[in-house]
Formats: sequence, structure tokens, C-alpha cells
Amino acid sequence: MSEKSFTLEQEFDCKAEDLYASLTKEVFMTRWLGNRVDAQAMPNGSFYTHWDGAYTVTGKFLELIENKKVVLEWKGTEEPNATKVEFLIDGGKLSLTHSGIVDEDDYKNLQIG
Repeated sequence: MSEKSFTLEQEFDCKAEDLYASLTKEVFMTRWLGNRVDAQAMPNGSFYTHWDGAYTVTGKFLELIENKKVVLEWKGTEEPNATKVEFLIDGGKLSLTHSGIVDEDDYKNLQIG
């Protein structure tokens, strides 16, 4: 089975510091990653997100470059394997690349999710 990946880009009306905080600080991560977030934003630090009983993600921070880059290992409740999510920050622009996806249904769902 071959691995798939996809990239999404979005421009925000904010500073790089704001985007970085939204990916590394629990209080901001809850606004877009789940109702409950536990995160230790440091290399090899773990994170856990939970959406009101519907979905849980566990993983770890693989790489952090302040205000520039966040790389996560990502494992959803029903996903067959851990994947990698890389966020690149350029001012107010955020690029997300999700790679290592092996399940075709997961690939389709993650692109629209």
C-alpha cells in the first residue's frame, strides 16, 4: 500500500506568533483541534485532543521552530497508523502537509475534514 499526502494553505490576518501559539498552546489549540487538549509543546512532548466523544487524536511534537514550523506525529482513534502533520508558518500564511496516510478512506476524509 502506498502512502499518500496532501497540502493545504491558508492566509490569516494575524502574525506568525499567533499562528505558532495556535499550534503549541493548549488554550488556543482547543479552538480548532478539539474540546479538550493536553499538550507539552517541546521536542518529543506528547499531545492529546478529544472532540466531545466523537474523535480522539494522540501524538507527539517531532519538531518545533518558534514562529516558523511545527511537526506532529498524529494518530487518530480509528486511523490504522500514525501519520505526520507539518505546519509551516510564513507571516500570516499557514501551510499544512499531512503525510504517511495509507488508508484510502482516511485520505479522502482527511482532505475534506
